[in-house]
Amino acid sequence: MKNLVIIGASFSGLNLAKILHKDFKIKIISLDKYPYKKNLLLEFLKGNLKSKDLLFEKEYFELDGVDFILGRKVIKINPVRKDVFLEDKKYIKFDYLVIASGSSPQYISCPGIHKRGVASIYTLEDVKYIKDMYDICSHPVVFLRTCLGVSLLNWCIEKEKEFKVIVSSSYLSLLGEELSKNLESSGKLIVSGIKEIIGNGDVKAVRLESDKIIACDLLIVDTGLKPNLSCLRNSGIEYEDYLKVDDYFRTNFEYIFGIGDVINKNLINLTNFSNCMQNITPQIQQLSSYLSKST
Repeated sequence: MKNLVIIGASFSGLNLAKILHKDFKIKIISLDKYPYKKNLLLEFLKGNLKSKDLLFEKEYFELDGVDFILGRKVIKINPVRKDVFLEDKKYIKFDYLVIASGSSPQYISCPGIHKRGVASIYTLEDVKYIKDMYDICSHPVVFLRTCLGVSLLNWCIEKEKEFKVIVSSSYLSLLGEELSKNLESSGKLIVSGIKEIIGNGDVKAVRLESDKIIACDLLIVDTGLKPNLSCLRNSGIEYEDYLKVDDYFRTNFEYIFGIGDVINKNLINLTNFSNCMQNITPQIQQLSSYLSKST
């Protein structure tokens, strides 16, 4: 059997392995120690799910012929030698490689973005932090750019706690007329960008584009997603803001493939993610069919 390495224990990576585990010796490498369903994070935040409900089903991790390397980062790929290098300098050989490493939060480019108290809604660690801190913080602020941020606002309103919403004029339409009016009339809405996040270690305030400063001890940042492509640097595998693939999901190396968020040309500009999962399922079916024929 040939060796198939999948980077990413994502929905696409795990389901691909589920289909192909009888045709290949498969290794799945994931930065997440406990892979989880990122599309359900807001349901967890709202209290509709427990953290254990986010975990992928046990059956994925009990497939014959599939080995998992979890909590490890891929730092480099040598497509000519067919090696995948991990951060501890160990490497894994492959005959075929599928890059299904998913996506991670985009962050606004401004000083202070990495201070404590700044959290996105796209990782379990950050969402747990928001869940723990929201009720005890004094000045929560939401900076939004997608429909997920709008869903978050509904949760904030239900919490009946004073908060502020910052949204640039370019994305104001996401709120809709009724919500926009309600937020404006209650003094919650600020139409602006963020110039600086202020604080010594912890966030204490936000400086707006007008230089006005507002108090903030929890900044929830919703600025969308970007494909996880850092492992492709200097590899010779062609990419821009997304991984370039053909109609068979092949990169410029015919034995290296991409699937899921990493190949989404529009991901960094998306404000609505409702169709993302629907698009991935046919990709899995097509790629698994192509790879099974190669054996």
